[in-house]
This record gives sequence, C-alpha cells and structure tokens, in this order.
Amino acid sequence: SEGNAIRGTPSSSRPTSAVPSADVDALRELIDAETSRALRRREGEEELARLGAKRTQLARDRDECVKERDQLALKRERARAQMDAERAALTRVLDSLDDAVDAGDITPGKVAELRDRRHAAANRLVTLEAALETNRVLPVDDERLLRELDDRIDGVEADLEYVAEAQAEAAAD
Repeated sequence: SEGNAIRGTPSSSRPTSAVPSADVDALRELIDAETSRALRRREGEEELARLGAKRTQLARDRDECVKERDQLALKRERARAQMDAERAALTRVLDSLDDAVDAGDITPGKVAELRDRRHAAANRLVTLEAALETNRVLPVDDERLLRELDDRIDGVEADLEYVAEAQAEAAAD
C-alpha cells in the first residue's frame, strides 16, 4: 500500500511475532490447563446439582412412604383398640350367658339357644385373642404393604446416605 511504501517497508511483509515458540507452547499449556480446570469445576457443579436433585427426590419419596406407613400404623392401632373393645364386650356377653344358663329357670330349648350363642361368642373371642397376640389386626394386604413400606424406607434411607457421601466427595473435589 501507499503508506507502507512511504515508510520504506514492502507492502507484502507483515510484522513477525516477537514471541519465541517456547513461550507460545507455554501459553498454550496454560490455556489448556485453565480450560481443563474450568471444565472440571463445571462438571463438579453439575454433579453437585444432579446429586442435590436426587437427594431431594429421595427425601420426598421417603417422606411419602413414611406418611403412608404411619397411616397404616394408625389404622392398625385403631383396629387393635376396636378388637380390644370387642374382646371386653364378648367377655361380658359370655359371663351373662353363663349366668343365664346356670340360673336354671329357663326352658331346655332356651338353654340350647344360649349355649349356641355362647359357643359362637367363645369362638369369636378365641379368634380375636389370636389376632391380638400375633399382632395381625389388619387385613393381609395391609400387613404386606406395611412390611413393603418399611423395606422401601430402609432402601431409600440407604440411598440417601450414599448420595450424601457422593455429595461430600464432589464438594471436596
């Protein structure tokens, strides 16, 4: 160009870099190292965010299971209380039926009827006492669900511990 011709430099020549090749390589390594460090930091942040979301979901799952288990446990306690009340009522009925049969001032047909009622009440009492003794006061499906919920809660809590450890490791990195 005309400006270069005036200064006395040929127009096709460009200024050459004054930086030696070793300095360019060192600068390239520095940039690569900083880029790698920034990528690792970004990956660590993403891992922490992923683990935080997983922990939140696991905590939500655990809370839902605990709530459902607690509802079943409350249902069990109510059933137990109802069975206890029924057992007390059956005991009173059996006592009154025994007193009526022992009174002796009733007809033989009435005695047979009272003994049949006493036998039915006694069978129900045995069934109630067995259920109370074995703590099987809920329907079989509810008992099974209660055990499954306990197992699921244990599993979720183990997962939460694992995620907490992974978060601590990711935060340390």
